[in-house]
Amino acid sequence: MRSFTLFFGIFSLALLLLVSTIPVSGEISGGSSDQTPGNGSIQVLTGNMAIQISIDGNNRGVTPLIARNLSSGSHDIRLVGDGFDQDLEAMVQPQKDTVLSIDPETRQFCLSYVSTEGPPDQDPVSSFGLTDYAIILGAFLGITLVGAYATRRVAGKIKESVEVPSPLSSSSVNDRINSCLDIVEKVRGRGVAKTDLVLEPQMMTCDEGATGEVVVRAINCGSRPILIEGQMIPDGESRNILIRVPVEIPGDQFFIRNIPFIDEAGREFIRDVLIRYRVRPVSPALDWSFVGFVSENNKTTAIVRMKNSSSYPVMAGDIEIPPDTEGEIEFPLDDPDSDQPEVSRILSVNPGADFGEEIKLRIVLPYNYGVLLQSQNLLDDALSYYNSLFSRDSGSADLWVQKGMVLEKLGKYEDANFSYHQALEIDPDNLNARKVVQKSENDGLKQRKPEVSDTSNFPSSLLELYTPVASVSSDQSGDCFLVKRAVDASVQMVKVISPDIAQSLSFDHTITVWRSLQHPHILRLVASEKEPVSYLVTNPPEGAVQKGRRRYSLADLSVPVPRRAVVKIGLGLCRGLSYLHHQGFGHYLLAPSEVFIDRNLHIRIGGFDNAAVLSEKGCSSACWILAPEQISPEKYGDTSVKTDIFQAGALLYLLLTGSRPYGRNDHLTQASEYWDGSSSGLVLPSLERPDLGVFDILISRTLSPDPNVRYGSFDEMLSDIESIRSTMDTTNGR
Repeated sequence: MRSFTLFFGIFSLALLLLVSTIPVSGEISGGSSDQTPGNGSIQVLTGNMAIQISIDGNNRGVTPLIARNLSSGSHDIRLVGDGFDQDLEAMVQPQKDTVLSIDPETRQFCLSYVSTEGPPDQDPVSSFGLTDYAIILGAFLGITLVGAYATRRVAGKIKESVEVPSPLSSSSVNDRINSCLDIVEKVRGRGVAKTDLVLEPQMMTCDEGATGEVVVRAINCGSRPILIEGQMIPDGESRNILIRVPVEIPGDQFFIRNIPFIDEAGREFIRDVLIRYRVRPVSPALDWSFVGFVSENNKTTAIVRMKNSSSYPVMAGDIEIPPDTEGEIEFPLDDPDSDQPEVSRILSVNPGADFGEEIKLRIVLPYNYGVLLQSQNLLDDALSYYNSLFSRDSGSADLWVQKGMVLEKLGKYEDANFSYHQALEIDPDNLNARKVVQKSENDGLKQRKPEVSDTSNFPSSLLELYTPVASVSSDQSGDCFLVKRAVDASVQMVKVISPDIAQSLSFDHTITVWRSLQHPHILRLVASEKEPVSYLVTNPPEGAVQKGRRRYSLADLSVPVPRRAVVKIGLGLCRGLSYLHHQGFGHYLLAPSEVFIDRNLHIRIGGFDNAAVLSEKGCSSACWILAPEQISPEKYGDTSVKTDIFQAGALLYLLLTGSRPYGRNDHLTQASEYWDGSSSGLVLPSLERPDLGVFDILISRTLSPDPNVRYGSFDEMLSDIESIRSTMDTTNGR
């Protein structure tokens, strides 16, 4: 056997030499990626949000996505959907992923760069002669046979030795790989799905031309340490960092600063922080503070007290302020924008020709819809306004003082005291905050966090997982709540499902369908759980402010609404439902409480679990939205695409006119009372208000009892709504 092995080895080497003389050549492609050298990619990660992305004017799809092989340099990114309508600019670097992460809770942007370079690549196209193959083949055969012979010689000795397990057994290697994958996933998740780093800037005052620095409190809310501005912050701790700000222009200023930080894995992120600060002019030397509002004859005036520390008088607006003296300046105000927490005014200050040139000061006034509601003694509405405001932004000290005053008038003294202390923490030098805190301490009030209201029916069994923030809506299938997750304080919406609905045969099927849907106008389903109770988790609606209160669904709106609002909502409904139908599904119970609202009236459709409601409970409170074929199928036929078209038209009719079509009630008796085979019983919008005539055709083609008269698809309906918008633009309609 030993002689045969040696002979075969020699034969293989001879074969190697013989074949190497044949001059035949070929090509083999290497294993390089399709990324052109010098190019990079853009990756957009948005957690549980579905956002349409265009890069350099080309539609790239819905997030999460990655666009590869982009040229190095600047690229324009457009984000549309889920409340976004924004243009950004991002730099692509060679052999790097430009990762744009958007936190679903704070909607802040993080920009990071991840290297994609591996070991140096070989030439992607290498020429190999058959000689090279022969050398490799012959060497392989020779080495293999020689090795086989050597193995037989030492096998007997190894056989007698004690077997020692490998320090890297297959199971331990797998454990290490899985552990690494877990770490990568956690790092990626922390960069996208929750806020690791919370930045809380303090209101600071700087002098014009001096070194401008403000204090920002950096709180590491993640599970690993981070490095920021040269400071290592362990998880769960905070540090104060100093941020340089421009101080060339005097007045109340806003400054957005990009603050980079590095996580434990070495990945760099960039977090934007909005810094409010004041630049005091030095010539003349001025400082100012907001005093309050005065309301007379349905007009509101803001009062600002300005101190002149100069040695000469100044004219501030039309008020002369002598040296080393204070003066009060009045700012008349119009009705506030319903969604802006503050307004600003430009004040001209003239020190006189002998002392300098006129300067323009930007003065920020904490005037908002909450102030107007307070002046009208609508305290509950005002409190709702401030609660919704602070769910999106930490706010300024003056805004917290305003909320505290509302709470105090409502008799909620402890909650008011908490708001006052929150104001003082944001801006220790705010005179109003110091005054109200001193007053509350003199009154002997205790400081505590305010209790969550309107969530008494939130299941106690979920309180370990979520803290309820607000009640959003309620329908036959369950109750919706805005919540904060205990694990990371991210905001989500939880819908607690009625037990009989959760146990129905059709419920699981509808949830499976919902999970598959991804579109900017479809509410994203994050999770479905059945323990400890049945509930769904979705991304949260932002809501829109109407009459001082944040409304989260169409059911919350005070109707009628302006025509342009109807158009915008109608466009969103058509786009979302068109996508749904193209996926091969229908909705069939488009209740107003299941059409959720974001800022700028961007809508998202939910309630796909309601199909189980129809099969288990029939219809009660949402009956007015049903199409004729759902009530009397033997007369009007089966449900179809046109069923959803009818329901969308019913929603738009309600928003336009403030009433339900055909004068329908919540509970139906006999279909014959409402349908006679024609639409003669429908009151067209123009008969309600002449300026609504532009919607008559739309309403006629959606709300006809005869499905054959209705639009054939949502694409047709969308086209007509776009025409209505163009007509209104041409006629300057509102």
